[in-house]
Amino acid sequence: MISEIKTDYDLCINQPLEYQRKVDHVSDLLSFKGKDPLKNNNCAAYIVGRPESKFVLFSLNPGYVYDWNVKEDKELRQSWEVYQKFFLNFFQHNYSEDSRFYNGFGQLFCGLTNVKNSWECFDANLLNLELIPYLSTGFNIGYDKLSEAGCLRYIAS
Repeated sequence: MISEIKTDYDLCINQPLEYQRKVDHVSDLLSFKGKDPLKNNNCAAYIVGRPESKFVLFSLNPGYVYDWNVKEDKELRQSWEVYQKFFLNFFQHNYSEDSRFYNGFGQLFCGLTNVKNSWECFDANLLNLELIPYLSTGFNIGYDKLSEAGCLRYIAS
């Protein structure tokens, strides 16, 4: 899997137009034509966290928040090594604490591990695999959707 991620990363950095076409094609396959297509100008996020983690969370795709992702993408484009370290150490980044998506899972994982701080818990125990690695604003399922569906009440009990 790492070789496929590296190939996609290289495409994003070295052949941006080809990368954009690829991401646009995935958007079209998923019928995201127009309103909320996948972001074709940002590096993909396949894996967040450490492979040796106790828990694996499968997410639909990474959400897009302009203020964070512009800064993130600039950092990720520095090198393949920076890209890898960024996602391995994602839960140590200061701004990640503002993530409504991950905050929604804090009670669950802290309860399972007896670690009080969500971000320390995630860093030590959580690997997030993105099923569709390309960022979007249109179909990420975050804290609000989980709360509306009653999932957080179930998790907390």
